[in-house]
Amino acid sequence: MQAVIAAAKRNDVAIEINNRFHVPSPAFIRAAKKAGVKFSFGTNNEDANLGRMEYALEMVRQCGLTGQDIFVPKPDGEKPIQKRGFS
Repeated sequence: MQAVIAAAKRNDVAIEINNRFHVPSPAFIRAAKKAGVKFSFGTNNEDANLGRMEYALEMVRQCGLTGQDIFVPKPDGEKPIQKRGFS
């Protein structure tokens, strides 16, 4: 768990809270939040039925996530891939 969190933080990558598979766990989300990792929301659905994001919304409430914890794309030219390139 800590290795994944550290890698996400080091590479400025958000961790997806997945509504379909109910991952990651609340413990993981709390640890990642404490480390300063940002979050995104996803469904992993194979069709147009995206659901209502119940798990993600519950994790927001349960783990105390705020707008500051949510991933927002950086402006053009400041994105990590643009700064470090492909490697």
